[in-house]
Amino acid sequence: MCNCPHHDRMLDEGEFHDPELSLKHTMIAGSAAGISEHCAMFPLDTIKTRIMLDNQTKYTRMIQTGSLILKEEGASAFYKGMAPALISAVPAHAVLFTTYEFVKKNARQYMNDHSAYLAGAVGATIMHDTVTVPFDVVKQRMQARMYASSSECVRQTFLKEGPYAFVRSLPATYMLNIPHQAAHWLTYETAKIMTGKAIEEHVALDFFMCGALAGVFASFVSHPLDLVRTRIQLGGGAYPDVVRRVYRAEGLKGFWKGAVPRMAFYAPSAALMMMSYETVKRFLMTVDRGNKSPSPSK
Repeated sequence: MCNCPHHDRMLDEGEFHDPELSLKHTMIAGSAAGISEHCAMFPLDTIKTRIMLDNQTKYTRMIQTGSLILKEEGASAFYKGMAPALISAVPAHAVLFTTYEFVKKNARQYMNDHSAYLAGAVGATIMHDTVTVPFDVVKQRMQARMYASSSECVRQTFLKEGPYAFVRSLPATYMLNIPHQAAHWLTYETAKIMTGKAIEEHVALDFFMCGALAGVFASFVSHPLDLVRTRIQLGGGAYPDVVRRVYRAEGLKGFWKGAVPRMAFYAPSAALMMMSYETVKRFLMTVDRGNKSPSPSK
């Protein structure tokens, strides 16, 4: 067994005494985090997607875009594509958090904390994106009003473009989300430490604020990559082609189109996700400890 200080502190955290139970807690809490995040933030995600895809300046600002969508299409338009997003949210977030915690736990035996956070982020991203990308393709095409229903979107995309259309953006998604998740987890874990509180002293508001900070920084760092990936998912072509097309048509500033809505989306999104995850996980662990506590002798 490793005798390094990272290992001793890991055991003190009390999060992984029983690997089987930690897996259960992490998967349930991760799924809950994914559902709460998607349900709360989907209308903002629709606004963000419309702004990023618009090259005719119809959609320019968040409030203006939201008002225009509501006026022209009704409130239901904000939720187009939500079904595939929710279907993927449960397994994807369960995999995301489980992989991150597992890799981080084991990596801390051999490297410093920040390197372990990065290792966890890379592993979690690869697992998460492999699950979600096909669903994201359907979701974003629905948000862009390309099809009337998710089933029609799947059928027509398959017939017109073949099965590769559902995974075409996977390399671009990895390129986007690895730096995004690395920035997110580094910021989140560092922010928790900077609160100056012991692990058991953290409350829901701490997780919310640390998550919001992580969401803002990560979305700022990764926005140009997200814009390119989104256009690839909508049939824009290969990665180099999309980059050249954006630069020629819109210049360097085109890569930052929709950056403010994206940051405004990811701040509360990450805040809700991390607060839900940490709160549900702690609740489950508390219940489990209570069930394992010996009954008082009579």
